[in-house]
Amino acid sequence: ATDASLFHLEPLAVAEPTCTEDLAVLVKYARDHNIALIPRGGGTGLAGESLGTGIVIDTATHLRKIWEIGSDSVRVQPGVVLQDLNNELQKVGRRFAIDMASAKACTLGGMWAMDSSGSRANIHGSTRDHVIDLQVIWDDASVSSSHPNIDDASRPAAIADAHCRRGNFFRRARDR
Repeated sequence: ATDASLFHLEPLAVAEPTCTEDLAVLVKYARDHNIALIPRGGGTGLAGESLGTGIVIDTATHLRKIWEIGSDSVRVQPGVVLQDLNNELQKVGRRFAIDMASAKACTLGGMWAMDSSGSRANIHGSTRDHVIDLQVIWDDASVSSSHPNIDDASRPAAIADAHCRRGNFFRRARDR
């Protein structure tokens, strides 16, 4: 497991999940065995951010589906390569606002993790400015949405006031 940096760390393992359920199993296993998880997108980072001695989760191998292209949004898996998304969006006269030099290899999940901004950040902002919702897998393997306007007990709006790790996470996201 390498990236575009000059660093090299030997991981315990490299996992290539194929679905959310695979990811949930990995997250719970890592929690139960106190093993670090290192998500990896396209490996285009220059600072070693996708390297570690725990389990590297390669999202770019199988989690590459573009689920939906809506009128003002898209639904994608984290391993979707930016250029592939833009190729699909071009068919309907659109593009993802963030303009990365590494568009041929960088993934949407990696861009979100690093809050990538590209060469036109002064005009278009960064990746987080273009994310409506994220599917979150918690360390107990439960899955929830990060969207604050969905009325459900498992959603952020319902748990932001809870005094727990999830509540703290959503309070920080809500109050930023």
